[in-house]
Amino acid sequence: MHPSVSSEYSHIAAARHQTIVTDPEILEELRKRKEAQRAQASPSRAAEVKTQGEQMSCQVPEDGWLFSASEEPFHLRTWRSSLATGEDQESLVARVASDWGMTAVSCKGCKSRGDSTVGQDNFLIAKLANDWKAVCVFDGHGVDGHWPAWRVTETIPHFLQEEPCSKMLKSGDGAKALTHAFKAAQEDLEAYALESGKDLHLCGTTATVALIPPGHDSIWVATAGDSRAMLVDQQRVLNETSDHKATRKDEADRIKDAGGQVIATEYDDGTEDCRIAPKDMVSPQIAISRSLGDMIFKDSGVTAVPEVVHWQVSSSESLLVICSDGVWEFLSSEEVREILQESLQGSAPSAPEAAHLLLQQARRAWMQHEAFYCDDITVVLASLTGTCPVQNQSKTKEPCPGCQNQSCIPQ
Repeated sequence: MHPSVSSEYSHIAAARHQTIVTDPEILEELRKRKEAQRAQASPSRAAEVKTQGEQMSCQVPEDGWLFSASEEPFHLRTWRSSLATGEDQESLVARVASDWGMTAVSCKGCKSRGDSTVGQDNFLIAKLANDWKAVCVFDGHGVDGHWPAWRVTETIPHFLQEEPCSKMLKSGDGAKALTHAFKAAQEDLEAYALESGKDLHLCGTTATVALIPPGHDSIWVATAGDSRAMLVDQQRVLNETSDHKATRKDEADRIKDAGGQVIATEYDDGTEDCRIAPKDMVSPQIAISRSLGDMIFKDSGVTAVPEVVHWQVSSSESLLVICSDGVWEFLSSEEVREILQESLQGSAPSAPEAAHLLLQQARRAWMQHEAFYCDDITVVLASLTGTCPVQNQSKTKEPCPGCQNQSCIPQ
């Protein structure tokens, strides 16, 4: 077992962001629990993913034949399309904004000085075969947390378009379809980990999946973790999801009822943090109370069952915003709305530019609060009009604050 874990995990004796579990007794207990879970795992196979419709997600660096995958800090990831359209990046982004009313931007952060690990955020925007649209953000965490986030970009749309989810969506029951898709995605992660020799005990991902029906008159949103979604118009925040953390009394009570521990920590800067530890242990700790993966916490209340909300859309001018916690750490929902609204009301509005501007502002906020640490940042926007304004991305693009070699500017 690798002793290092990312910022979703913490040890009470470790620094606030960089976490290292080194206690031999803790490591031995974790090894025993991991082996016990594997022995009890039911025999199942990972899904054979069928790609239907068209979908976009992040291009994730892959291991080479000699060297492990790496990624420079603040690298702005390119899109990966499920179809070989032959479009360059700028044309692809422009088409999806104009024809689908969606756009996304995802940037790796910097977890340590000289950090070359693979970023762990991912997103999915898709036109499903059943004419529903899917808008998703996944924030991986833990050891090699990028792979659970990548895997669910493949499986979530797959399950939503297969039975029984396809029948549920046909009848308009988005809540049941999403709950089933999350359950199937969790089971697939467990099977995929066993088949591929990956470790799912100390890694996982948040998941926020929004479904927009063909009429664009409502939105179903399922969440597990703290990748927040909100619906805004030109004047206010209309709706937003609630983060799954132990600071929520209902979530803390649920964790305790399952036998997990809620541990509060006060840092030198006066901020407080509540994290969750497995039964009868003080470490490792996880910051979120729901997630996909994270097997070491599953019998301690950290469930993969999502919380599902259904929002009615009263105005076609509404905008759906989903971001990883790299945005929400230092920016409020109202601040995010104002940043986007100001950009989209400019003389040459462009949804891709507005998303990139929000990413830049989130990065600046991290620089104001942290010496070098910055979380991965992902922004996804979806207009309920079915189209987004778009301009030439190369005209006004500027690198993010602190960016090295302008790596956040798509080439």
